[in-house]
Amino acid sequence: MPKRKLSCIAQVLLRPLAKGRENDENAAGGGFGAFFGQKSRLASQARGATAYSGRESAKTAFRPEDARLPAFEHHVFVCHNARPAGAPRVSCTVDGQSDLHLQLQQLTKAAGLAGKVRINKSGCLDQCEHGPVVVVYPEAVWYGNVQPGDAAVIVAEHLVAGVPVERLRIADECLNSKTCPHRD
Repeated sequence: MPKRKLSCIAQVLLRPLAKGRENDENAAGGGFGAFFGQKSRLASQARGATAYSGRESAKTAFRPEDARLPAFEHHVFVCHNARPAGAPRVSCTVDGQSDLHLQLQQLTKAAGLAGKVRINKSGCLDQCEHGPVVVVYPEAVWYGNVQPGDAAVIVAEHLVAGVPVERLRIADECLNSKTCPHRD
């Protein structure tokens, strides 16, 4: 009986499975056709095979979820937006540079939080009237008018001790509001 040709997609999908089971199935007398049968499933279970690869056991198979880096405890965004002279709204930085960002990075490392806290530059966070602006996630705590000297307090109190710095917080009624009294 002539063999049927599989579609290109089926060939690509089944090639690793068929290749890994080829010797075992042929030795058991099943051949590739038995791959879909009960005999093949039982042989695969006995070997500990998974859907990831025909030759790897469940203990050694690559899983994408195993390749993830651990999640950060805090993710800090520091606005680096710079507007041209004469723009209707103020900027968090004059030239796109920020001593605040550098201070937060250095103090975070010094506190032993490298790998646990990520400090990132960001574009405009749309809280320009409160700039320079810093936001800390996952708590979504927004800080405004933050100066490089405030970095030590944010690291010590918020990132280490878990207590937001109230004197720097932007009022909730000002966040994402066109009616913020600080807007011109």
